[in-house]
Amino acid sequence: MNLDDALRMIASDLKTDPEKLIAYAAEDTLGGFNIVPWLSRWPVGSMYEVEGKMLYAMVRALKPAHIVEIGVWHGCSTTHLLSALAKNEFGLLTSFDLNGIQGSGPPEKLRDRWVFHHQDADFGMREIAKSVDMVFEDGFHERKETEATLRIVMTYLNPRLLTVHDSEHRYVGANVKGALHAVYGAKWKSALVSPSDCGLAWSIK
Repeated sequence: MNLDDALRMIASDLKTDPEKLIAYAAEDTLGGFNIVPWLSRWPVGSMYEVEGKMLYAMVRALKPAHIVEIGVWHGCSTTHLLSALAKNEFGLLTSFDLNGIQGSGPPEKLRDRWVFHHQDADFGMREIAKSVDMVFEDGFHERKETEATLRIVMTYLNPRLLTVHDSEHRYVGANVKGALHAVYGAKWKSALVSPSDCGLAWSIK
């Protein structure tokens, strides 16, 4: 699947103009990981550029007041999310990662909209109000752990938009999809956009 087709799927679910979503994605020039070394702008384990563009476009369209991110790593997804919030001139990102941030993380100029918690998201989410609009889950993708995290998201946060990374990944995709089925039933979709081998899933209320 190409990026524009994936964005058209998302636009249908968000009930927004697909051309507007495609235009939003084009604003995002932050890059991501790529298996081709000279095309990679972020370290191994980071999301691909196409998935970053999908996230960015979703935030630009949804204009969330509060996003929760589970799993930060080097801050690639964090930077895409924060950049979209900055462009919207609205919204806050709260991130959880028990292992801390690898490397330097997102640029300092974007951090005024960011709250980072060096703790387990499962415990931290219980302390956040249900007013969260969007959740991006990219934690430790074992089936049991992912399902437990998604159940807490549903119980304590109940966001309008849930996005989950690695839904089509050759190693952990089955775990992620199994957890999504267990918690959300058939109320989710996913897209694998070339050149990524990871995939992004979403569920929109």
